[in-house]
Formats: sequence, C-alpha cells, structure tokens
Amino acid sequence: MVILVVDDHAIIRVGLEYYIGKILPEVKVIPCETFPAALEALTKYEVNVVVLDIVMPGAGNTQMVSRIRKIRPDARILIYSGLEENLYALPYIKAGADGFLSKNDPYTEFGVAIKTVLDRGKYISRKIQQLMLFKFSDQGSSSMENPLQTLSRIEQEVLKLLIEGKRMKDIAAMLNLKQTTISTHKKNIFDKFGVTNVSELISNLQDFKYLLLI
Repeated sequence: MVILVVDDHAIIRVGLEYYIGKILPEVKVIPCETFPAALEALTKYEVNVVVLDIVMPGAGNTQMVSRIRKIRPDARILIYSGLEENLYALPYIKAGADGFLSKNDPYTEFGVAIKTVLDRGKYISRKIQQLMLFKFSDQGSSSMENPLQTLSRIEQEVLKLLIEGKRMKDIAAMLNLKQTTISTHKKNIFDKFGVTNVSELISNLQDFKYLLLI
C-alpha cells in the first residue's frame, strides 16, 4: 500500500511520514514537495491515497482533484490544508476529494481521516457536517451561502483584478470587454458580498489571495 504526502513544508512531510508509519507500519509513504512532483510520482507508483495540501508550488484549484483522478482513478484523496475549513472543504468535496482535514486538528484526527478514506469512506469533520446540515436546511441555507461559490468565472477574474488594485478601464482591456460590462460585474460582486467598495470587499475576505483556489 502506498500513500503520497504532498506538501511544500518539510516539517509537515516528515511529521506525516512518521505518524503514518506509526499507525500503518505496512504502508510505504512517498513525500512530494510540489504538485508537479506528485503527478510524476502518480505515474510511477500504484498510489492508494494522496494526502494533498492545496497551497504550494504548482498547485491550482479544485482541478487538482480531477488531474489526480485522470492518472489514478481509484486513488483516494484527502485534502490536508491550513486554509479556512468552512470556505474550502465543501468545494473540494464537491470536486471529488474523499476528505478534507484542517491542519489545526490533532494528529489523532488525521489518523481517523486516513483510515476512513482507506476504508473507501468519506471523511468530513463534525464542523463541516454541521455546516452542511445548516446550509441545506430551509432556515439556514441563505445565511450560510458562501458568496465565493456564487461567482461566475468572469466575476472571479474581475474580483481578482479588483483586489490587485486594477482600474476599471484596465480590467476591461485585460479581459477584452467593455467598461460598462465590467461595471456590471463589479456591481454583481459587491451585491453578492454585501459591500459598497473594494476596501470593504477586501476586509470581508479571509485569505483573499487564495480566492481562486475554489
């Protein structure tokens, strides 16, 4: 059995390799520092589980899941990230990951997660289970909606450029659209986030430089 640990922090790779060896001594652990290195390893080894960080060199967005599946359709994928669980877990689960675990959780919880996905189950923390229940309830669905998930692809592009400080006419030129069209997208973005200017938008976003990961 082979587990691929993909993380750009050496201390995480070493720690996980040690812990996995302790709870699953029969498993071979292959550490990778970048996502391209992970893709290469997937072509060389019969990988059973991929433990994947989502912010590292070569990483992109939820499409990483499909790229892994293209090489190893049967591999289990456990996202192991320090990003906000309530923002990123559901998009990655929806994209096909088999679990999402926060790096803020203790290693004992990692043990539960890795064994769950190895047993062909889905690992979702209690926090995300509660979020899902609340999100899909009639009473709570509107209040828990993640505005990032409501943005169209062009709105995501406009949002990214707004945060980078680009002017409206520059955004229009970069996206090859009319300035009036960009103004409409900007208004839609502000409405979805409940803000009136870019400063408010930025202040409402946690880890905004990673927005397009989802």
